Amino acid sequence: MNQSNKNRHVETKIFMGSRNGYLWPLIILRDEAKYTLPSGLANLVGIYRQDYGMLMAGTLLSLMPIVILFLAMQREFVQGITLGSVKE
Repeated sequence: MNQSNKNRHVETKIFMGSRNGYLWPLIILRDEAKYTLPSGLANLVGIYRQDYGMLMAGTLLSLMPIVILFLAMQREFVQGITLGSVKE
């Protein structure tokens, strides 16, 4: 694995880790306007009421950056899968 691929792997891990922050912001933040997307989406589900339209719209918006990142790096993704599957 060359240095460029290692950097991309680290960047992807950092990106996913920062986006998927759920528990820490839920504990620390008290202002709902500052919640991350996963924490905000979890607040849309209540005991007696679920706003499914808002929940699905928020889920779609939260998935858009991941889909765009995958489409932009699709060639490297497929290359990494095929490189790892070939036994020498």
